[in-house]
Amino acid sequence: MSAPLRRLKRSFWSNVAAVAYKEGTVIRHDRALLGTVLAQPVMMLLLFGFALSNKPANVPWAVLDQSRSPVSRRLIADVQATGYFLPPRFVDSYTDGRALLRGGEALALLVFPPSLRRDLERGGARVQLLLDGSDPLSAARVGGYITEVTAASVAAPTELGSRDPEAAVRRVGGTIDVRQRFWFNSTLRDRDFFLAALAGMLLTNLCLSATSLGLVAEREAGTYEQMLALPTTPIVAPTIEEMTPPDVFARKNAMLLRNTSIWNFFDCCAISLPLPRDGGLPVGLMLVARNGHDHRLFRIAAAVERLLAA
Repeated sequence: MSAPLRRLKRSFWSNVAAVAYKEGTVIRHDRALLGTVLAQPVMMLLLFGFALSNKPANVPWAVLDQSRSPVSRRLIADVQATGYFLPPRFVDSYTDGRALLRGGEALALLVFPPSLRRDLERGGARVQLLLDGSDPLSAARVGGYITEVTAASVAAPTELGSRDPEAAVRRVGGTIDVRQRFWFNSTLRDRDFFLAALAGMLLTNLCLSATSLGLVAEREAGTYEQMLALPTTPIVAPTIEEMTPPDVFARKNAMLLRNTSIWNFFDCCAISLPLPRDGGLPVGLMLVARNGHDHRLFRIAAAVERLLAA
């Protein structure tokens, strides 16, 4: 490696180390940021490890049982026993079931034909499963669960001496073919439903990036003032007559204290400046600064008050 290249490499790593040292020093003195950086991975680990799951839960579904046989009742009970589904809603026609799918009140509609038991005794039966394909992942998972439960229920072993009418059907060796049909998205194309969400995520990330760059630039230039300005109260001060009813008093009192009480929990310092109004009560302008920045808050409040007086 030539001498100029070695000097360039050494200069590059020296600059990286200097930036890392500067940022580390800033983070070390910023306890709020340091707590956020350390708490975020722990929180994500707890959420994705214990709270969040890809398994379906509380899935709403409907059943059109035209067979009304022990076989259909056993299949419904087996699907319900998985713990992933809510109690089924029984409908009397395709029209009612499709209305539930269109309204989002059911994710799946399981249809048993009138000849279910007879077809099963002859060696094979078919049931129809209509699924809401607007959520492709959930629809595919729900369809897979119902298909597996149906196959396991029909193939379950039974005692030879049992008088259960379902046992005689299962000993025949028949199978049930679950025919799935996806509504509103027959091909399960994800991009038709995710493009809008993707655009929203990109816009959010761009806005956050632009805001972060602006804050860093002002902080580096020394012109960044960590100060918030907001109304002292979100509503105009009510009269005594308006506060007489207890329900009105509770609601308006909570609104009057909403902007001021939150900063007590964060241990911030704040000051309220009266803004004169023509023909009305004054309105308060509240300035909020971080804990320990009282002198800066008074200095900025005095400057704002001079501007308002002019």
